[in-house]
Amino acid sequence: MRPAGWAFALMMLLGLPMAWNTGNQLLYLLFAGVCAFHAVSLVWAACFSSRGIVLTRAAPYAVQRGEFFWVRVRIENRRRLIPAFSLCIGREQPSRHVLAHVACLPAGRAVEVNIPHSLARRGPHRLPPYTLFTSFPFGLIERRRHFPDAVEVLVYPRAHAVRANVLDRFRVGRQVPHGVAGDGDEFFTLREYVIGDDPRRIAWRVSARLGRWIVREMSRERSRYIVFVLDTRRRDDSGDHDENFEEAVEMLASLAVTLLRRHYNVAVYAPGFAVEGGEGATQERHVLDLLARVMPTAPDDPRWADAVRRGKESAWSTVILVSSDPRAWGAVAPGVGARVLDPREIVYA
Repeated sequence: MRPAGWAFALMMLLGLPMAWNTGNQLLYLLFAGVCAFHAVSLVWAACFSSRGIVLTRAAPYAVQRGEFFWVRVRIENRRRLIPAFSLCIGREQPSRHVLAHVACLPAGRAVEVNIPHSLARRGPHRLPPYTLFTSFPFGLIERRRHFPDAVEVLVYPRAHAVRANVLDRFRVGRQVPHGVAGDGDEFFTLREYVIGDDPRRIAWRVSARLGRWIVREMSRERSRYIVFVLDTRRRDDSGDHDENFEEAVEMLASLAVTLLRRHYNVAVYAPGFAVEGGEGATQERHVLDLLARVMPTAPDDPRWADAVRRGKESAWSTVILVSSDPRAWGAVAPGVGARVLDPREIVYA
């Protein structure tokens, strides 16, 4: 019962003795009116307030950390005759926060509303359940219904555009695959134009015939195969490890996304996780899925050796080790044979 309902109940308790003692008909009428208000509110709340109302919601599969996204909520009135009024969507915490309001929903109809959300932590998150409540018709009695579901949103690390010249500081394997698409002077194949391609490589005749921009892909003169190995081992004596780890994950995500959008072949290995080499938007999603789910591990995690071994198997690739330990930045990791990426070398575009 809402505060207004308690106030009306108090008026009933005070009005009946006053009517008995004085015999005033006006007081009897006042008491009867208050009782009628309560009776109508009770009947509506018990029979018609939220019965037959179904709430479902849909959220995007993945979002970036800290960005706003929309959750689409569908409210359906499955009753045949009676409409629904003054429906509020909210959460119990904090303090029954109201997210959206629907003034009237006719019988047999549905309405969709978009509710903004934001998640500050990386990883899989299950959205908190929504509550549908209404105090129609007089605001005296409130009826609530909880709608729990299993809607989950995967929060990706933030990926910023970076310059790829940091790769020049790393060793490139001597075994370079032949006939691999990339920068060079020899024609390799034709592909559709993407933002960032050199306009001088547009094949004008083919583009005119197909009705879309087509560019010439040239053979690569050097390896464009990149392997990232993420060190997830926790360093208890390295200061704020969790914050450094999140920064390392975001730095790896920024580099991987930038390189994939420039048609590099990228692979990522971490203890317990692996994304084999690939290119394109699908590979970008696989890499971000891995980086969204990876978490710090124990200092003696035995899976670290397997991640290093898989990274070293690609002898003709550029192997980049990413660590959250500031003491290892810029040095060659012992037993790995690869240089640890120094965040100070990253130049954001």
